[in-house]
Amino acid sequence: MSEGVYENSDGFEDNKPDVMKNTDIDDQLYGNVGAFKPSRSDGVVASVHFQWWKRPSGVAAVCLGLLCVLLLAGIIGLAVYYGVIGHHYSTERDQLQASYNTLTKERDQLQTSYTNMTEESTQLQTSYNTLTKERDQLQTSCNNMTEERNQLQTRYNTLTKERDQLQTSYTNMTEESTQLQTSYNTLTKERDQLQTSCNNMTEERNQLQTRYNTLTKERDQLQTSCINITEERNQLKTSYNNMIEERDQLQIRVRFYEKPCLAGWWKFGTSCYYVSSTMNSSGAGQRECRTMGGELVVINSREEQIPSDFISLCLVKGNPRLAQ
Repeated sequence: MSEGVYENSDGFEDNKPDVMKNTDIDDQLYGNVGAFKPSRSDGVVASVHFQWWKRPSGVAAVCLGLLCVLLLAGIIGLAVYYGVIGHHYSTERDQLQASYNTLTKERDQLQTSYTNMTEESTQLQTSYNTLTKERDQLQTSCNNMTEERNQLQTRYNTLTKERDQLQTSYTNMTEESTQLQTSYNTLTKERDQLQTSCNNMTEERNQLQTRYNTLTKERDQLQTSCINITEERNQLKTSYNNMIEERDQLQIRVRFYEKPCLAGWWKFGTSCYYVSSTMNSSGAGQRECRTMGGELVVINSREEQIPSDFISLCLVKGNPRLAQ
């Protein structure tokens, strides 16, 4: 509380109480100005000395200046504090960006592998369709040859029937024996031709059987390759889903890092900390922490220490602090 001071022109202190000085200081000052005018009759010039800081307006100006200095110091401290916090968050953001770029690169590599596997699968499908078409053509050729064989068999049966008729006519018609002999020779020749054709067809059938077995083996190999590719695709899909889950967890952590703490709390990692300004016992500190929604802990790592000499000293001694 500011006090008013009054000085007499004679050099003696005023013996009035301080309360009275504060109450009527203006009346005394202005009243004494008229009372102590210079007196030429006495031959002595009296004067009243007023100090500007002892007036209420001077005291208010001094207080206002001190408040401005304190406000400026607080603003500078906040600027330094938020600069350090901003640098810390910028470093974490760069690390998360690097992790995101790595995941993106791995995703592109998996996409390229998937595209290559799709192209190979398309090529295998094309080869399979080509083999199927060739098999159908061979089946058609086999059916045509079977039909021709049936036609030859029918012709053979017809010729045999005619031969029998000729044989019957041979008994009746001796004159036609030469013709029957010629017909017989012709039938014999045709029989040989049919036998040759049958042998050729048998050989072709064996070749077709061999090619069929080869195609069956190739089909089994392709089936095995398809199963292996399907298994690899499932593994890649599982890895992709795991990467998606890790990405979602990283996004959740990023959103949590971006969430600010309450006023008066400071953030480190995924936790918000509050340093108590009072020295309490462990039990009292625990109760105070729980009323604020936190738990009482002791800072043991240097990374979690607040950049302040006083707080660092408390941390070294192992004093408790509030943590949420």
